[in-house]
Formats: sequence, C-alpha cells, structure tokens
Amino acid sequence: MDILRSFADAITRVLDRFYISSVRKDPESILYMKDPSLNVILALSERAPEFIPYIQGNYADKLTDDVKQAMVKINPNVIEWFPDDEKLTFHVLDHYCDKLSEENTITIVGKRPEAISYFPDASEAIQLAAVTKDPSTIVAISNPYPNVQVTAVQRDPELIKSIVDPCEEARLISVRKLGKYITDRRSHRARNACSSKR
Repeated sequence: MDILRSFADAITRVLDRFYISSVRKDPESILYMKDPSLNVILALSERAPEFIPYIQGNYADKLTDDVKQAMVKINPNVIEWFPDDEKLTFHVLDHYCDKLSEENTITIVGKRPEAISYFPDASEAIQLAAVTKDPSTIVAISNPYPNVQVTAVQRDPELIKSIVDPCEEARLISVRKLGKYITDRRSHRARNACSSKR
C-alpha cells in the first residue's frame, strides 16, 4: 500500500512540475487544466496575474487567505485582483508596499486614504488620490506637492494650519475661503440680531 501511495505521489509531483512549466511557457494553458494545484496557481500569479480572474471564477475555493498571501509574496501587484480584501491589502502594505506599481498604489490610496502613511515618498498622483478622497490625510504627508495642498485647502481651508510651509496658492485659497466664511457668519449674526430687535 505504501508503495502505491509513494508511486501516486511521485506521479503527482511530476505532473505538477509539468503543469508549472506549461503555465510559465504559455499562461493560457491554465484554461485547459482540470483542477490546477496550488503550485500551478502560484506560478500563474508570478507569470501572468491577469489570469487570476479565471482562477477566481473557476477555483475560488483554492484562494484561501494563505494562498493569497503567498501570491502577493511572489507578486505584490496581484492585489489588483483582490480590491475589497482588507486583510490582504494591509498585509501587502505592511510587507510589500515598496514593490507595488504606482497604479496599484493609487487604487489602494484612493479607496483607503489613510494608507498614504505607508508611502513617505509618494508621487504627486498618489498624494492626490488620498487627498481627493479625504482632504484631512494631508496631515500624514510630510512634503505635499503644491497641487495636493491646493486640493486639500479647496475642500477644507482650515487644513492650511496642518501644512508646513504651504505654497502661495494654497494660502490665498485658504484666506479667501476663510474670509468668506467669517464674512458670511458676521452677516448671519447681523441678520439674526436685527430680526430679534423687531
């Protein structure tokens, strides 16, 4: 019995190597495999992650948390195909954020602006993605680009206080908006005072 089991295991390993080699040479070969092993799926995530939706659609039960973590260890940019998996996203941020493409970083920060703190040297596009979603995240950006400052201050002029050495345009917008707010409040109080005297 042990001999048969050993023989079956040896055949499985040989087939697994063959399938992995096949996927590395031609990723479309995954379409013709019946029940690919986890090693084949991992090889696919390295060679051709664009086939992950096929795996999700046909073998979703194989995509456990451990498998997805192994996939992002091989290629952190596979996070693109798991946009709503919070646990996996923060695993990638904690361990592989420096290996993410700018496009995937923008996607993550656009959905979770607080993630900007993982990217101290973020590009202007990444900073804008965060501040556009939540202007208050500008406080987590150590050196925001002028356009990012302007975007934040346009939405919340009080944020000018949180920006170290704000650009001239951001200052002017803040003064204009805060000045208008102060003028509006004074007018409102004056109107209320006049109506209460009647």
